[in-house]
Amino acid sequence: MLKNKIPKPSLNRITCYLRFLNDIKKNNQGTVSSIDIANYMGLKPIVVKKDLAFITSHDGKPKVGYKTEQLINDIKKSLHYDIVTNAIIVGMGKLGATLMSYQGFERYGLNIVAGFDAHPSVVGTVVNAKRVMPINDLKRIIENNDVRIGIITVQRESAQLVCDQLVAAGIKAIWTFAPIHLNVPSKIPVKYEDMAASLSFLSNQIKVIKKRG
Repeated sequence: MLKNKIPKPSLNRITCYLRFLNDIKKNNQGTVSSIDIANYMGLKPIVVKKDLAFITSHDGKPKVGYKTEQLINDIKKSLHYDIVTNAIIVGMGKLGATLMSYQGFERYGLNIVAGFDAHPSVVGTVVNAKRVMPINDLKRIIENNDVRIGIITVQRESAQLVCDQLVAAGIKAIWTFAPIHLNVPSKIPVKYEDMAASLSFLSNQIKVIKKRG
C-alpha cells in the first residue's frame, strides 16, 4: 500500500475503477489504459492517472497501459479489500435482508456473519442461509467472530439505541442507513448513507443541466 492518503473524490472514483477492471478481467482483457478507464467513467485521462498514482507504483506503458490483474491487486491492497473484515447487520427489515443477501460484499473484503432483530417474529428466520439472531446475542457473536463493523438498518427512532449496543459490544466501526446523526465515541468511525442527501444532489444536478440547456 502506498503511503499517500487518498482524497475522498479519488477514493470514490477508484472504487468505480475496480468494478470496471473486474468486468474487463472477465472478458480476458489483460491490459487497460488510463484512456480506457477515463472513457468508461466520462473523465479526462489525466484525472485517472492522478488517481492511480495514489494506489500503484506500476506505470502504465505507452500504447499498452497497465496490467489488468496487477492494477486490480494494487487497488484491493490500497483499499484493504484483500483483508477480510467481519460485520453484522442490525435490523432485518427489507433493507437489512437485501444487504444480507447481497453476494458482492465478499469481493470488497466484507463478510456478513450474522443478522439481528428485536422482533420475535423475525428472530429465528433464515436470510441467505444465515439465521437471524436476537439482540441479546449481539456481544457474544461480535466477540466470538472478531466482528469489526456494525451495519445499522433500523428505523431512526431505534438507531441510537442500537448504536450504543454495538459500541458496548466492542464494535470498531459503524455503517448506518438510519436518517439520524449518531452520538459515538471519537475513536469509532461512522459512515452515513444519506438517501435524502443523495436525492438532493441529483435534483440539484438536474437543475444545473436544465440551465445549461
